[in-house]
This record gives sequence, structure tokens and C-alpha cells, in this order.
Amino acid sequence: MDFEFSQDQRLMQDSLRGVLAARQDMAAARRLADGAGFDPALWAALAEAGVFAVPVPEAQGGLGLGPVDTVLLLEEFGRALVPAPAAETLLAAGLLARCGTPAQQARFLPGIAAGTLRATLALAEPAGGFGVAEVTLAARPRPGGWALSGRKALVPQAAEAQLILLVARFGEAGQLGVALCPAAAPGLVRREHAGLDLSSRHHLRDLAEGAFGGEDVVGGAPDPAHAALL
Repeated sequence: MDFEFSQDQRLMQDSLRGVLAARQDMAAARRLADGAGFDPALWAALAEAGVFAVPVPEAQGGLGLGPVDTVLLLEEFGRALVPAPAAETLLAAGLLARCGTPAQQARFLPGIAAGTLRATLALAEPAGGFGVAEVTLAARPRPGGWALSGRKALVPQAAEAQLILLVARFGEAGQLGVALCPAAAPGLVRREHAGLDLSSRHHLRDLAEGAFGGEDVVGGAPDPAHAALL
């Protein structure tokens, strides 16, 4: 069995490395650390290079490539200290491509592929780490959907993302799921949170009875089959 990367994968990686070498050197990384932690020009260059289209299915305007291709892009992000939420947007696209409903894919993936929709991931919580057992953000049933309450910590570049994927526990059974929440949704309060990574800004997100419908849960309204989303 051949585990080597294909020629197309190597060309894709080399192409991204060239784009980043021209725009994201150590001086640029220092400017981001001293500034807002987000570079619109760099984001536009990544979008123009088709980076965000890689994990998006062709039916949604993407390239329909796989997780290995995404990992090669993330490797170059790390090499060049590309700030959030570039990596987070790729990971969100991969999750939606694999687990999202057709309606969710049609709603979000074309914008991600085009670079017009930025997404970030809300996993960690102040009292714990990134593990599954530490998730306490609660989603309680309410008429027409769910209500979220709790707090997420170290949400990467929440000030620039338009979509936040929130990992929460649903109902009394406490099964895990992922809620798709617009960054400007009522009930979400953002506060900047100091971290060791100065190349991106991180935020605390407080949720006080933020409401959303079953169509805003990745894969649809929770059932036991979605307990393994993570």
C-alpha cells in the first residue's frame, strides 16, 4: 500500500507555501500579535488561492478533497503562523461536509468555499480543558428548539468569525452535539481573553438562554446517533 502523498497534493501544498511566503513572514506575524490578530488581505489571498474550498463538496462550490488534503494545508498554516480563524474555518467546513444536513451544507458551505464566511470552534470551557468529559454547556429543550446556557473559553478569533460551532450537551441525557450559532446571535456576549498565542485573539463567550432551532444542530435535531459527533 502506498502512503506517499500524491503529486497533486504536493503541488497544492507547495502552492500554498508560495502564497504564504509572499505575505506571512515573521514581521507580519509580529504585526498581527501587536494588532488585532487578523489580516483581511491575507484572508483574501487564501480565499483567492482556493484554500477554503478544499474540504467543501463540489456540489457546494468546493473542490471536494479529503481530510489528508486539509491536513497538508494546516501544516503550512503552522509553518507560517497563519492566524485564526483560518484553520478553524477549514475544520468547520469538514465537519459540515461530513455531518451536516443538505440544508446546512447549502446554507454555509458555499460561503466558506468562497472565503466570505469565517467560522470558529467553541470547544474549551473555563473550568476544564478540551476533553469530552469537560463539556458542560447545556442545551435545554424549549418550544420550537433549544436554549443554550453556559460559557466557552479560548474561542479563536471570535471577533472576526461570523459563525461559531458550539459543542454542548443536549437534554437530560447530556448527549453531545454541535450547535451552529451566528456570532451576532442574541444571548451571546463576547469578551477578549488573554492567551499565550499572541498571533490570534481568543475570547470568552457567555450564553444566557441563547435560542436556536433543531435545524441549527449539526446533522439535525439531536438523537442517540449524534452522540459520536466528536
